[in-house]
Parts: sequence; structure tokens; C-alpha cells
Amino acid sequence: MNIVKEFKETYKEIPREVKRFLKRALLIFVIWKLLYGFFLYPSRFPDKQLTHLISAGTEQILSKIYPDMNFMVGETCELDSDKQFFCYDYVMMGHQKIIVIADGCNGLELIALYAGFLFCIPAAIGKMTAYTILGIAMIGICNILRCAGLAWMNFHHYTLTGLAHHYVFKVVIYGLIFGVWIFYSRGSINTSDE
Repeated sequence: MNIVKEFKETYKEIPREVKRFLKRALLIFVIWKLLYGFFLYPSRFPDKQLTHLISAGTEQILSKIYPDMNFMVGETCELDSDKQFFCYDYVMMGHQKIIVIADGCNGLELIALYAGFLFCIPAAIGKMTAYTILGIAMIGICNILRCAGLAWMNFHHYTLTGLAHHYVFKVVIYGLIFGVWIFYSRGSINTSDE
């Protein structure tokens, strides 16, 4: 059997609602990548604002944890090895940068992934809106806590910072998002072909 015929046969067996989900997901993914790549990324909108929100929240938490220390948020852009601008915010304590928050770490891609999944599942507009708003807030708060946690680890457990940054915090946030998706999709998915 050739591969095209096998694919067509397999595709026919996929329930209608799953096909609809996959089509929506592909469409949203393509639209997001085009919109971000051609318009949002070059203008740094909303990257700049979101990165600043995360760094300001991180600075506020650190100020509560260490009330006797003076923290400050700054922003800079540098040329990377490919001669392209790389912009980031940082939180300083005195004259020392204790954490750097690049646009790629602000959670925008995660927010797009989260909201895109919600739009792929049929649901009442009120439910979709509530979950979108609450989920975006949850991702932002978790990211602020993550950055504050990484800054704290830089002070107290520097050797574990890389592990926490690359693995622990990702498992936590993806686990939370997956849990919200499961809760959201309950009762919304009907895989029958009726």
C-alpha cells in the first residue's frame, strides 16, 4: 500500500471533532507565526511591554524578600553574534545584574500556545474569555515568580540555577497549563460522528 493511500485511510478514521481541532490548530499556528515574525517581533510589541512587566514584578517581589536591599530595573539592547539587536531587561542590586529577562523569556509564546489551544476547542464565548484572561494572568504571575525564584537562587544556590531555569520551572508551568487545558476541555469535546 502506498503512503498517500494509507494516509487517506487513516485520516478518514479520525473523528470529525479531532479533525476540526487539528485544522484550527494549524491555522492558528500559521497565523501566529506570520503575525509575530513579520509584525510583532520587529516592533518588539508586545514583547517589550511584557518583558518590562515581568522584570518590574520580579523587582517588586525581590524588594519584599530583601527589604534592606535596593533593586532597580533596566533595559538594554546589544548586537548579537549575527549582528542583530538582542534586547532584554535586567534587575540590578546595586551595580550588579542579578537576573536578565530577555524577550524570549517573557512568556509570550507560551501565552499564544495556551490561548491558541483554547480557541481550538469549541466552548461558550464566556467560558473561553474567562479561561483566556485567567490563564494569561496565571502565566504572567508564574513567570514573575519564576524570575524572582531564579534571582533568589542566584543569591543562595547558584549551582542549581541552571537546572531550575531549564527544567524545574518548565515542568511546573507546563504542568499547570496542561491541567487548565484538561479542566477547560471537559464536556467540550465530542468525538462522535453524529
